[in-house]
Amino acid sequence: MWRPNGRTNHRELISLLITLSG
Repeated sequence: MWRPNGRTNHRELISLLITLSG
């Protein structure tokens, strides 16, 4: 899961999008 930090890993976001998109 992403953390509320200044710099968020866009890779995690992409992974989540892919997982949600299935």
